Amino acid sequence: MDRSARKDVIAAMHKENILLAAEGLFAANGVEGTTMDDIARTAEYSKRTVYVYFGSKEEIYYSIILRGITLLKDYVTEGLNTQAGFLSRYQALCQKLVDYYTATPFHFAAIVNFQTRPLQALSGTQVEQDIFRVGEEINAALEGLLENGKREGLLQSELLVKPTIFIYWSSLSSLILLAHHKSSYIEETMNIPTRELLEYGFQLLSGMVIKK
Repeated sequence: MDRSARKDVIAAMHKENILLAAEGLFAANGVEGTTMDDIARTAEYSKRTVYVYFGSKEEIYYSIILRGITLLKDYVTEGLNTQAGFLSRYQALCQKLVDYYTATPFHFAAIVNFQTRPLQALSGTQVEQDIFRVGEEINAALEGLLENGKREGLLQSELLVKPTIFIYWSSLSSLILLAHHKSSYIEETMNIPTRELLEYGFQLLSGMVIKK
């Protein structure tokens, strides 16, 4: 390994250490409740060193969001590519969203709460552009799911695809978050496991777009 490559490996290691420290702090204290001093102390770097790799707390947060949304894209892609037919692919997608939440609840909640801005309103930083790009790639995959369902004759022909994607994402993500946060209440008052409630909710939501 030459000097330049070795330098890149070391820089990547330091960035990873800083991101891991920040992620733990954001999960515990929130983004607003975390300072660059906190991140530097937890990562065991000087504050000056942290600023060598990240220009601001916002850039660190965006980098964590990018990592999370890239992983989400992998889960969505796997779910959509393992089945054929709208209903089977939809069910696989829902299960993959649950799997994603289980694997990394912080990233799931952070992406749900992330304030996406139009491309022309972005500050121009590469990480913001990458977040937008990956988000649009996920939307394109979901658009393909709905368009295929329409071609199968299963979905309503007048369905507005882009608004439907937005409504479905907000509904599915909120359902998954709330079901896990209220799992004890669900099991005590409804006498069903959280998993069964989620499956029932996914079925109800699919009825919104299927032809009657």
